[in-house]
Order: sequence, then structure tokens, then C-alpha cells
Amino acid sequence: MKAEWVERACPLCGSNGASRVFAESNIDLAVLDGFAFASRKLPEYMHPRLIACGQCGILYGNPVLSPGTLATAYQLADFDSGGEAHYASTTYAAHVRKILPRLPDLDGALDIGTGDGAFLECLLE
Repeated sequence: MKAEWVERACPLCGSNGASRVFAESNIDLAVLDGFAFASRKLPEYMHPRLIACGQCGILYGNPVLSPGTLATAYQLADFDSGGEAHYASTTYAAHVRKILPRLPDLDGALDIGTGDGAFLECLLE
């Protein structure tokens, strides 16, 4: 995977000012496999360089992988939990049916993290 790293300001206060390094990056892209960006996997316990903002004190990663790099990594990630996704989606759909009368409209839905769209298929039904 070709990685592009981007610098960023504090995500809470927007400061680009004084900050201190809390921990250096321990990301080693060479050891990541096809499941590194999959939804259900063993953690690698890697993190980007962590910065403590000098303005508000929040701890955040900087630099981080670019949005394009992350999008490509997630798109190319291996997926091996289709069975689990099916059962989880069936369960979630049952909960949605219970609250359906209280929803303001049925104009759209946002489904994050299901991997193969199983929950979206349930919603379309």
C-alpha cells in the first residue's frame, strides 16, 4: 500500500501552535496484511505520532494517513465475516422495525461499518 501522510491542526480547537509529542508513531506498514483495515480483526496496537495540543490539551494523531489512503485501504481490505454480518443485520433490522413509527421519514439511511452492505439490504426490504 502506498501511504500518503498529512499534517493536521488540532481537531478540537484548530490550533497549529505549540504542542508536545506524547508518543512517536509505531506504524509499520510492511507488517500490515489484507485484514489490517477489515472491520473484525485482531488489533495491531499501532498508532500515528500522538500530539498533545498546547492550546486545549487534547491528544491526537499528527501526521495521519490521508483520507485517500484510508479510503483505498478500506476498499481493498479483505472481508471474511459475511455470515456474522448477515446475522447482525437481521438483528438490527428487527430493532429498526420497532422504532419505524417514530422515525420522521424514510428518505435515507447511513450505514457505517457493516462491510458488505448486509444491513442496507435489510433496510431496503
